[in-house]
Amino acid sequence: KVSRQGRIEWQLRTAARTNDHGEYLLTDLPAGRYYLQAGKNGIASPNTRAFVMLSYPGASRIEDAQPIRVETGESKSAINFRLPDADKHSVSGRVSFLATGRPVVNMAIRVDPAYPEFGTNTSVHSGADGTFRLQGLIDGHYRMEGSLAGDGERLPQGHFIRFVEVRASDVTNLIIQVGKGTTVKGNLKAMDGSLPGRMNVQLFSRSPFGGTGNRQALSWATYGADGAFEVIDVPPGVYDLKVIGNSATAGPKPEFFVQPVTIEGQHVSDSGIRVPEGIASVKVSVTVDFSPGTITGKTLDSQNRPLPGANLVLMSADPKKRLLDPYWRQIKSDHEGAFRMGSLVPGDYLLIVWPGYRPWDGLDPEAFAILEKHAVRVRVGRSGIVSHDLKLTKEMRSMLDALSP
Repeated sequence: KVSRQGRIEWQLRTAARTNDHGEYLLTDLPAGRYYLQAGKNGIASPNTRAFVMLSYPGASRIEDAQPIRVETGESKSAINFRLPDADKHSVSGRVSFLATGRPVVNMAIRVDPAYPEFGTNTSVHSGADGTFRLQGLIDGHYRMEGSLAGDGERLPQGHFIRFVEVRASDVTNLIIQVGKGTTVKGNLKAMDGSLPGRMNVQLFSRSPFGGTGNRQALSWATYGADGAFEVIDVPPGVYDLKVIGNSATAGPKPEFFVQPVTIEGQHVSDSGIRVPEGIASVKVSVTVDFSPGTITGKTLDSQNRPLPGANLVLMSADPKKRLLDPYWRQIKSDHEGAFRMGSLVPGDYLLIVWPGYRPWDGLDPEAFAILEKHAVRVRVGRSGIVSHDLKLTKEMRSMLDALSP
């Protein structure tokens, strides 16, 4: 489990399939705490048996799951599940063209479980009146996508993506309109200067269910001195914008951060760029600042000796911003225990050394409650360089070892 922007989610580590006897084996696990889920993916049909997804020891809610701790070299057996049969539901509605209101005929519509959940998947084509019905879905979160091929003259092209939650009943009367997507455009500007050649801009769709497994990347590059960019036919949804320097450029890469992205003066970096249906264009303002903050220091053991290869994590002190790309860094200290984090957005951060944990593991809510007490709070200003050493204390090691259930 991880705490992402104030909510609890799963972070997939590894998986296995059962054999003909229902037996499974998960191997090569690093020591740590794990939450185990069991479920079945499959194509939905009236005659296919479906099962409720459970978390060990038999919880249907993530909040009720219990961890399993595995030490180095340890094997655990008889971690068994008894999966009950699941009720099946349907998702139905109508697809029409936004411009004319006419039904979209023979559109291919597919629904899949939202990553990393278990569930059923199915597909169907819309009828002559634009209606569709996807059957045999168990409770869960789903990603639904529709595609309509065209030749550019007689048959218009169309596409949509929707995220749907199925809970204990059918989802009915979905109204989906298909048309020419929205154009997201703007000018990439440099703070106090000019852009250093071409830079890449990326747009990522954001799932309302969290996680990154359902993100779709739409990429384009800026050209010319004015930094103008645009991407066409963006489906309705919520998107994150990211700016990347041109890796093909020779010499040292400039460090920078992206100031808050705005739409009509409103900051949308954290909430995401919302693209509604029926809007021709969305204009965003993006400014790149080449005066980012920097944090340097050394990692030390309890005897103040350099600690090489230590895991370090930097995250926003604001829980709502944690795990958002601009505010998250994870690195290892070098062979002398030194570290450097650059291209930082000015603000308040938590700087933590994570003993024996991969970075995501420490975001388990119980583990993070301990780590947060030992975090160093750092304020980084524009062009500011902050130096701070981090010590891995015996107390921190002992507290984390005590997490074993």
